Amino acid sequence: MVKPKSTKTTWVVIEDLAGSGIIQLLNDREDIQVLTKSELRSEPDIVFTQNDKIIITTETVLDDVLNRLNDDSLKSMIENLKNKIACRQMLKSIFPDFYFEQVRLCDLHTIALNPDKKYFVKPVKGYWGSGCRLVEKDTDLATLAEEIRDELKVREKVFANSVLTQEEMIIEEFLDGEEYAVDMFYNEDGVPVITNICHHPLPDNLKYLHVLYYTSYQLYQKLHDRFIRFFTELNLLLKARSLPIHGEFKDHNGQFIPVELNPLRFGSDGFADLTFHAFGYNPFLGFAQNDAPDWEKLWSGKQDKFFAFFLGYNGTDIDMQNYRPDLRKFRQLFSKILTDNAMNYQKQLAFSVAYIEESSLEKIFGLLNVEFSDFFIHVKQYSRTTFHHLYQAGIKVQIAADETVWEKGDLGDYLLLLLAGEMEVFTNNKKGEEIILDRINSGNIIGEFSSLDGLPRSASVRTKKDCVAIRISGPAFRKLLSRVPDILEDLFWQQMNRVRKMDKLITE
Repeated sequence: MVKPKSTKTTWVVIEDLAGSGIIQLLNDREDIQVLTKSELRSEPDIVFTQNDKIIITTETVLDDVLNRLNDDSLKSMIENLKNKIACRQMLKSIFPDFYFEQVRLCDLHTIALNPDKKYFVKPVKGYWGSGCRLVEKDTDLATLAEEIRDELKVREKVFANSVLTQEEMIIEEFLDGEEYAVDMFYNEDGVPVITNICHHPLPDNLKYLHVLYYTSYQLYQKLHDRFIRFFTELNLLLKARSLPIHGEFKDHNGQFIPVELNPLRFGSDGFADLTFHAFGYNPFLGFAQNDAPDWEKLWSGKQDKFFAFFLGYNGTDIDMQNYRPDLRKFRQLFSKILTDNAMNYQKQLAFSVAYIEESSLEKIFGLLNVEFSDFFIHVKQYSRTTFHHLYQAGIKVQIAADETVWEKGDLGDYLLLLLAGEMEVFTNNKKGEEIILDRINSGNIIGEFSSLDGLPRSASVRTKKDCVAIRISGPAFRKLLSRVPDILEDLFWQQMNRVRKMDKLITE
């Protein structure tokens, strides 16, 4: 819903399915308009002018905003920052000796490079580290180009070409050193304001490139003023006012060199929210109100803490239609979760963002070893903890193939945990036609509804193969739920899977 326009409006444009979890805190403010991409597209009369402030939460809404932006100067500024070639050309006065070159992916193998140096290749417009590769002495550039092309084809389903170019690449000298991420905005007077500084240590598996960002009091003491100096120098070139930027930098031989500068936004996927969850400062509100954080005051009493943004990636080569994240196991990675956000893992590249507090830097760095494939289980299966408790709660039984286990309408205060074999859940419609509702395989349970509510069986079950199962009585199951309430989370996932399957069955 678009509110009546105030004299000076801050527009916050978010994706329909994703964005910052703290955006909802802005909805009641008259001077701030929060719009989803769909809402923006449905309001053809909305135009952003020089009197407006604009901030987005993800690259996927950038094109929609630019199409409504009636400010050629700001458009040019955004393009010069977003396009990595244009950005490097603009920064030549600050970094005159930095090597870079534009190349099409199909011509990558023709580039003549110094074999004694390392390089980095990435899309001219990129997102989520897509298509980024290290080039070393023995790198086969033709093979590398094919690997990049294959990855970009997959990412093309998520990100538009305006956000992630498929062929236009930049190859540049490799920057050694630690990587840092910075959220900032130029205020209404063009003065840089830092809202977030994080160290970005690289994980063991570079497919999970953006998994961890953390901050500390020592980090702010060391880096805050240095980044203020850089952005002040940058604005001698940009002449920006009321412009947010998310920057990623390498500390290369004692000099902070930007890896990329992303205009019109803070860090995406909720990265910017870390400042709010750790310190109570909302950077979106700060941008709208032209308000800079008092970092000494915000860090007071927290100087010995580490705060981190941890992204729960989808595991590699996981079938997201048939597997789900084991959120309980994921949460056990952390000592203290400030809050977390669930993500649409079937349409995005991650399933969760956790904002955490730790007292040990060693614990922070230990998170870099996580293999996210270990946090996915089949939608019909239970976590190892749940499986163990269910296994211990009953007795083992064997049921031959082609036997009816129970019929619809039977009373039965027990359930089965299938260890081996296969069962089939079915019913008959009003015409007497048999309808297969579900297939039960090892690791699944069946019959929990009647064990919980005491009502008759809602469908019939028969064995398709010889089966081995654990038979758990209703009283034992109910006692187990009161003793191990986490089992309820697994039950919830099971029922959600069945409901979605039934919806699909009815629709088809």
